[in-house]
Order: sequence, then structure tokens, then C-alpha cells
Amino acid sequence: MDLADDSIDFARTRADERVERELASSGLYARRRIARAFVGRPVDDAVAAPDALVVAVGSESARAIALGVVAASNATSRGVVARADADASDARFGSACGDALTTLHRGMIGASTVMVAETSADATATSAREWARETLRACGVEEGSKTRVLALTACSEHETSEAEMSLGELERVEAYGLDTTTLRASGDDAWPPMPRAFPVGVLLRSNGAAALMSACEALGVAARAVAIPESEPVRVMYGGADVNAVRDAAAQVSALLGCDVHYEYAPRAAPMRAENVYA
Repeated sequence: MDLADDSIDFARTRADERVERELASSGLYARRRIARAFVGRPVDDAVAAPDALVVAVGSESARAIALGVVAASNATSRGVVARADADASDARFGSACGDALTTLHRGMIGASTVMVAETSADATATSAREWARETLRACGVEEGSKTRVLALTACSEHETSEAEMSLGELERVEAYGLDTTTLRASGDDAWPPMPRAFPVGVLLRSNGAAALMSACEALGVAARAVAIPESEPVRVMYGGADVNAVRDAAAQVSALLGCDVHYEYAPRAAPMRAENVYA
């Protein structure tokens, strides 16, 4: 192949590289990557790590369960973690008021301290790493912390439950789980049995959940991601998370915290396949 070829493919590559360099030099990536915590104490002050941390990101149903934990633990709002594009001027005085804000709550269940970080939005690809680190830091989770971290998020129904049911591997939709190395090696009886493992080749869809699990892996923290299969808007009209899978995720939280977590969530409407609509 002649590398000096000035074909349209090479011209397109050079154009893309030029755009990338211009974006990098403009500082746009750096601004989007920033995430900061605004809490009712100076974020640099030491705070006792909670016994459990429940994080909901990238899923409406996951946020509904997280709000159930807030109610069960009588938690109070402690502030937010804000992405660079968020207006956090009044963040510490109430709940999150936008997709770019993650609300932090702290409460008690029995003698155990519980923190909840909840948002239905997902972190952007450029901000996910900083969002995860800032969320853990604001909640007092550091390297070697004994905090049990449970991340609730969504996964693709098409890639997980629907694919496995078509192969006869599943009889009903289930939630899926992913554990950090620390959790797998701990043998901690306080954790409930792990949900069904992701099919081979399927990764976490949520940028925020993936970044949070990576951060916990690096810090040596026991963490589990529980993903709820959800219908893709392109393939399903007025769909959402599967109710059975939502119950599975809520059962994981209830077993970990040792209390019944009640939540309010219902799919927007019964799933309707696009091929049936246009047939």
C-alpha cells in the first residue's frame, strides 16, 4: 500500500486528527472531565467511611430503589457531586436539580451507617472517572475501606436477558451482577449471593457504573454492580426496566442492608415491539 496515497480515506483521517487536536487544545475535554463534591462539610476533612454505600447511576429504576434506601435509613441530604456542566450554586441546600448532579444522603439502619448516592442520569465518557473518584471521596471511601459498595445501574435487555432467553438459558428476565476482586476473595457472609453473571463479552453499559467499579477495584474495596435489563428506546416504544429484574435488584439491596427496602417504580407502559407496530 502506498502510504502517500491522498485518497479520501486518508484525507478523512487527517481531518479527524485535526479536529481532535483542536478540541484538546481548546480545553473542552478538561472542562467536561471535572467533577466536584459540594457537601455540608469541607470535602477535604476526614469523615468516617460508612458501613454500606448504595450508588444509583444511569437508570430510573435504580434511582427508585436508592430513594427507597433513603427512606428506610431516614437519611438526610448531605450535598451533591456535580459535573462541570452543572449549576451547583444551591446544591448543598436540597436535592439534585439536574441530570449533571448526584445527590448524597447519609442515614442509619440499626447500628450501621448507610450512604446513598443517587441520580438517574449517567456520567459522560469524559467525566465518569472523576465522577466516580469524587463520589467515593465525598462518601469517605478510601483505599482499603471496609465499606460495602453496591452500584445499581442498567444493562441492555437485547444483549443480556433477551439473548439468553432466546437460547433457552433463562426462563424469565433477571438482574445481572459483577463483583470486584476484593469481594470475590473476601468470603464476606454479609453479602447475598451474586446475581447472574453477565454473558461472555457483555460489559457494563453505564459509564458511571463502570468507572465506579474500576475505582473500587483499584482501591481494594469490596463492590458489586447490579444491572437491571432495560428496553432500548430504538427497539421498544414506551418500555423500560423489567419489573422482575427490578425486584431482583431491590432484593440484593435489602439483603445487604438487612431491612426491607420499599420503592416506587413502574414501567412507563407495557413494552411494545417496533416490528409489531409497523407490521
